Amino acid sequence: MNTDSLQIARRRLPAAAARLELMFEDTRSKEGKDVGLTLLKPLDDDLHNPGPPTITAPKSEEAPCPGVTLGEAYERYLSDPTHHWPARTRKTYDTVRKLTVSVIGAETKIRSLSRSHMRHLMEVLRYLPRNATKLFPDLSPEQASARLKETGKGEPISVVNANVYLSSLSSFLNWAVDEELAERNPVRGLRFADSTAKKDKRNPFSPDQLRLIFHAPLYKGCKDGDRG
Repeated sequence: MNTDSLQIARRRLPAAAARLELMFEDTRSKEGKDVGLTLLKPLDDDLHNPGPPTITAPKSEEAPCPGVTLGEAYERYLSDPTHHWPARTRKTYDTVRKLTVSVIGAETKIRSLSRSHMRHLMEVLRYLPRNATKLFPDLSPEQASARLKETGKGEPISVVNANVYLSSLSSFLNWAVDEELAERNPVRGLRFADSTAKKDKRNPFSPDQLRLIFHAPLYKGCKDGDRG
């Protein structure tokens, strides 16, 4: 192709093939034959080597497991030695694991997780009561959420906490994709809209609380101690 560029060679290939075919046609025409017999006669090497060797891909020692369940994948995630989480973070991930497995099912194949699974989980989170395990110890999270949705009695978890659940789940699914246990993260981009302004997320101090704070010895002219 008179070039060391693969891209240019690919562009020149059709024209080169056409010129080669034209040369064959011209040779056949000069011989007065429709087909060049020499082109059909096999070489000696062809008789001993009838076709290209079959190439077998090497077996991977750590091939992905398409049959891994959601429960199994979560266990691997929490026990992965590359994770160095504080105790509080690990507890949050384990709480999200229990909720996710309860709603979606531990035996669900992780590769079968879909957007509809995530939307269903969001609907459960939307009405999940605060301290559901303490208030309704005999009910599953899905049952407790359904009760609050039907009766309206009780207070659901905050939007912030619900989004923490989704963010934690997304981290797990990203890990599953990296480990080739899942092909995609179906919860990516799913978040609850938060209509509360940041300045209103915490209640202001009450007058009694302010009086208690500013009547502390620090603000009442406390005497200097021995340590200065």
